[in-house]
Amino acid sequence: MNAHMQLGNYPVAHLRQIGVLCVTYGAGGHNVVNTVAGSFSGRVPGEEKRKLGVLIHHQTKEIESQFHIFHEITCATKIINDRRTAATDIDEVVQNIWRYQQPGYIEIHQDMVESEIAVPHHISEWNGVFSEASSDTRKVEESVRDTAERFQAARKPAVIVGTDAFRHKVTTDVIALVEKMGAPCRTTVLAKGAFPMDHPQDMDVHIGAISPTPICQRIEEADLVIHLGALLTDMNLGSQPQYIHRGR
Repeated sequence: MNAHMQLGNYPVAHLRQIGVLCVTYGAGGHNVVNTVAGSFSGRVPGEEKRKLGVLIHHQTKEIESQFHIFHEITCATKIINDRRTAATDIDEVVQNIWRYQQPGYIEIHQDMVESEIAVPHHISEWNGVFSEASSDTRKVEESVRDTAERFQAARKPAVIVGTDAFRHKVTTDVIALVEKMGAPCRTTVLAKGAFPMDHPQDMDVHIGAISPTPICQRIEEADLVIHLGALLTDMNLGSQPQYIHRGR
């Protein structure tokens, strides 16, 4: 904890006692990264300042510390420090953000902000259409064949739709597929609405073993459970052990 006192026109902070913070893993820990980093640092960088080897305002351990942190929590990261490759680097991050539907990070140092950069023809003449992530055709065909065979043999199939249906913008395709299969469908908590709640095949939200009894029973009775963009996380399983046999 910091206690503040006034010294002239400037607040002065000094440590009076040690604070303890308890958070949940993942989201909770990530939520306090900025707070902890702000507490750690009190010292915004440019290439020329970096060369001086001096501490910079709000710097943590290294000038690259912020970049390293974001490298862990984004799908693509770039430091824009070369005007010759700046356009290509920025394009690469933006393309990956769309391709993987995850956040990206671009760091532009203050002495690069007003720089004129070279823009390659393929970027300046871009038609605005993002490229999509591609899958191994052989693996996709094998997966489709295996799933179709399992579905044809099933007598009580069930479907669970997850957030990836939203993330990859395929909810319309998911609805059409579920209707064609004729199987009862439920969504995970974060995917609520990915399948229409007023649809005759909808069976409400699935939260693992803590779901309403009728939903648990229907899933337990299913001889095939098809996950469409649903991830087996502790939240989707209701913080309980998985009760769906992997063989199904």
